Amino acid sequence: MRKRKNGFTFVELLAMLAIIGILMIVTIPNISGMLKNQRLDKYKRDAISMVESAKVKANRDRVLVKPKNRECIVFSLNYLNDDDNIVKGPNGGLYDQFDSLVVYTRVGSKYKYFVRLVEETDDNRTGIKLTDSIEISSLKTSDVQNIDDDTGLTERDNRSSGIAKVTLFGSISAQCDTIKGYYSGGNYCTYTNGVYYDDQGNQVSASRYAEVCS
Repeated sequence: MRKRKNGFTFVELLAMLAIIGILMIVTIPNISGMLKNQRLDKYKRDAISMVESAKVKANRDRVLVKPKNRECIVFSLNYLNDDDNIVKGPNGGLYDQFDSLVVYTRVGSKYKYFVRLVEETDDNRTGIKLTDSIEISSLKTSDVQNIDDDTGLTERDNRSSGIAKVTLFGSISAQCDTIKGYYSGGNYCTYTNGVYYDDQGNQVSASRYAEVCS
């Protein structure tokens, strides 16, 4: 009887390569889908954290008057992000601290929070466009989109200049006939309804606000 030589025949190698190819075809899309879902989950968690922070701020900072119908209170991420917990996005980029926003408004008899989350990488800006907070948990991977529009907000904006920019930002303007307050400024200072507050929530003069917060 002839002894079989060690190794694989050409036909066996072809069969093995075919099996490996099939496994790759099946596995790679699954891995890609899993990574997309993980990125989506990160966006969801951070968006929900922004909304919860906005609710705390709204009740803590003495600045909240519940908005009338279609009035809006806008919280920038840099104002909400006291503990720097919402900084890095799921793609390795950084969240835009001024273009990421929570909008608190009233539609009919219901008070609503809308959230927008923008991550900047070297290649593009991606994230969640302005979305009702109650819909965040049901977002799909297709809802993570390129976000090209830019409010142009910066840490140097006060309420006057900030509102002008936010009003020109289409997706927010569609929810707001008027903007009641805009929160930004260095060191988490605020300006609302003609009153200035420092980073501790104490009412201060306009000159003191300019000194501390500009």
